[in-house]
Amino acid sequence: MIEQQTDPRWFVERTVPAGGRIDEVFEAMTSMPLPDALETEIARGTRGLIGEDEAHVEPSAFERFAARQLESAGASDIRGIAQHAKLTLMRRSLMPWFRVVVNAGELAEDERQTVLAVEAALNRIAFVAEAAGMQSDRPGLVSSFNDEQIDALVAHMMKNWNEHAGFVDYMVKAPNPYRSVYGVHAPENGAWDILTQFKNTCDGLQLPFRLDTSAEAYPQTGDMAISFNVPEPVLFSAVSLNAVRSGDNVDGGEWVNCESRRDVWASTYALRLAGLLTYVGFGASDAITDITVIGRRGNAHGSAVFSLKFDRVGFYFDVLPLYHNGRFNADEFDSNPQRLITLLQPVETHVSFNEQGGFIADPQARVPQALLDLRKPLREDVRELADNMKALLRADRVCELDVSNDLTYTVEDIQAIVRDNADSLVTAMLELESAQMQLTKEQPMMSMIRQPLYCDREALRLLVSQAEGGEATRYRKIGGALAAVYAELARIYYKLGRSNEAFLDLRKLQQMSPTSIQSYVEETMAYLTGDEPQFNRAIDAITLALSIAVVPEEVAFLYCTFGTVLTATGDKNAALSCYLMASTVGHTTEFSDVARESAEALLSGTEDLMPTRAQTIKALRDEGIPVAPTQDNMQCLTTAVMMLTDAGVPLAAFDGVGLLAAYSGEDTMLWLCNALRLGAGEEKE
Repeated sequence: MIEQQTDPRWFVERTVPAGGRIDEVFEAMTSMPLPDALETEIARGTRGLIGEDEAHVEPSAFERFAARQLESAGASDIRGIAQHAKLTLMRRSLMPWFRVVVNAGELAEDERQTVLAVEAALNRIAFVAEAAGMQSDRPGLVSSFNDEQIDALVAHMMKNWNEHAGFVDYMVKAPNPYRSVYGVHAPENGAWDILTQFKNTCDGLQLPFRLDTSAEAYPQTGDMAISFNVPEPVLFSAVSLNAVRSGDNVDGGEWVNCESRRDVWASTYALRLAGLLTYVGFGASDAITDITVIGRRGNAHGSAVFSLKFDRVGFYFDVLPLYHNGRFNADEFDSNPQRLITLLQPVETHVSFNEQGGFIADPQARVPQALLDLRKPLREDVRELADNMKALLRADRVCELDVSNDLTYTVEDIQAIVRDNADSLVTAMLELESAQMQLTKEQPMMSMIRQPLYCDREALRLLVSQAEGGEATRYRKIGGALAAVYAELARIYYKLGRSNEAFLDLRKLQQMSPTSIQSYVEETMAYLTGDEPQFNRAIDAITLALSIAVVPEEVAFLYCTFGTVLTATGDKNAALSCYLMASTVGHTTEFSDVARESAEALLSGTEDLMPTRAQTIKALRDEGIPVAPTQDNMQCLTTAVMMLTDAGVPLAAFDGVGLLAAYSGEDTMLWLCNALRLGAGEEKE
């Protein structure tokens, strides 16, 4: 009978170490369901192993450490969480860290904290394992370290701020790979350059906990605000070695419960991190002279906990040297956050602590007003645009970029008219014509000399230079309700046999929405309706739509529709190309699976191989079918969002950046989209 070891969380056991390599342990962990992997490692570190000769092999110090960390983090609760949420354990590329992946919204708050605590424990284990792999005498063996050495490594992992600062030193001099997108180059030291450089540097930091950040910058005034998630105390180790420590050297001791110290550890870690992120911000551009760092609950847009403001000269002369020389690593600051604030020397402070040294949310922690002023609703922002932006966007002031609906009727109202009168097309037609008259009257008389323009999202407003007209063309906003009226009336007219009136309304819709595919989709459906579909005209309409489409879901829909039409006409090769394009548009869309299945069906029964994307694009061009989104459209969009970002108009730029993120798959682009949308502020429900 094998006698179970004394609970490994509390006492250092002097046992014969087990053999084996750590990477074998990790490989086994990532190849099985997460609950099984965690419970296996706990059992390995508490009960030991049975060797090939059936003898009991005592767990090594590393295995006991791993079990201790996982148990105290709440790993036993993971199985219950996994019963209703999909949890996947992954390793970060180019780094040793683990990441537990779970769909957002699937976890309650206490479950979320448990998952993050287990992830943090796994990363403490991974850090020790990485150090073991660098040993010259016993590289990567589970027996590489004893308890004292392991505890010293974990302490070093939590406080190697000089190494983090050294990494930022390197990144400050490195080129920014996100300054050039679709062949368009953002100016150096503009907000686009600063924000993407900031994110790129943060992504390279090897921190013990997840880092979620957001930022906003306006180099014209030198202001920048950075927000980040303050790690919850539960993420910190609940046990530590109560031993005599001298720097990284530890002598003897026993494992003790340290849960009562985790509040202050979370505070001192967050304050040190705030200073490091300040360096990342200042390092992104010489144009930034003042940075406000805001620590937030849960994520970068949670409720504010504290804020510190730094000026560039004071930070570089008085604070940064202390990161480089290791002063911020000192144990003496672990239980005294107030001393850390003194060391950081912020020019403005909004922070309070409770008796345990944890944070008390400070209501004065907020984004500077100079940056908040850049976030007025677009319709209220009367700032004049620069001349090059006026020409590109065909607008004189920021407010002209607003696409929100502010008329009597909404799109939902128009849809309700059709739905409520589904049994009487004539009644629906009369009510829609009445709504059309009312909406037309609501257009301001003074703006009637401008061209009507409807865009159903901000990104499409940025593409007007691709439409007819010139740099002097100016627009008056048309609400979505009026566009919906034209679309619904066209459908009804066509059903009533009044095709001339139907296509007349569709032409009007095309004129007022030159960057939208809606009118072409309606026209395509009209040509495909009836006993004798007009395939050639439908193809012409889809081709025109593809020449302006930039939204991934719309591009995929158009290619799927094109594939269906081409299949019906017998052109299966071109249809295959369209289906394959639909299945590989940017990120996954709602049409990806059906498009892939349709392509496979066309190849069924043949020996042909599935073409690559490059082959598909060539085939489309040979057939004269546009490759959407076109390079011209994406370059136009990229130019516009870069200009708006640098000009301090984030609310007009974020949606376009979201489209760039959808096609590139770059985390930095998605981060930038959210940063432009929310800045360093709190996301309101």
